[in-house]
Amino acid sequence: IETNKEFQFTRELKLLSTGDDVKQLQIFLKNKGHFNYPEFTTKFGSITKNGLIAYQKSVGLKTTGVLDVATRTQINNL
Repeated sequence: IETNKEFQFTRELKLLSTGDDVKQLQIFLKNKGHFNYPEFTTKFGSITKNGLIAYQKSVGLKTTGVLDVATRTQINNL
């Protein structure tokens, strides 16, 4: 599954956030093996939160379950 290589996350995403950037985050997490919902949505729910926590843990970030500044910076610089 291809993510938009030019896409940059620009805001905090957390439980109940909505938008295309949430879908981009889900695609990113799926490609990293941390999102297993059968489809991508624009809603940040518990599956997205748990996937983000797993990703944060895998790269040594604080496991907040929020696409915070540290996590955004790390992902945007990949």
